[in-house]
Amino acid sequence: MAVWIEESPTGRAECRICHKLINKGEKRVGEDDTWYGFWSPRYYHLECWIRQNKEFIKELLQALRENGFEVDLDGKA
Repeated sequence: MAVWIEESPTGRAECRICHKLINKGEKRVGEDDTWYGFWSPRYYHLECWIRQNKEFIKELLQALRENGFEVDLDGKA
């Protein structure tokens, strides 16, 4: 499953977690999905997606560190 972050181009998409509209220009997370055999992306507010996936994010950061990747969340490196 692909996951990406982009700016909402229209403000018409609804977050699949909180069910509120994602404003035009706001960062959103997209995920690949299929519905009755057709590709149909799911969209989420960035904050909603992070809150729902915080354990996955923690495990991902830990795995990166264990495998020698520098994780710079402050943008100073």
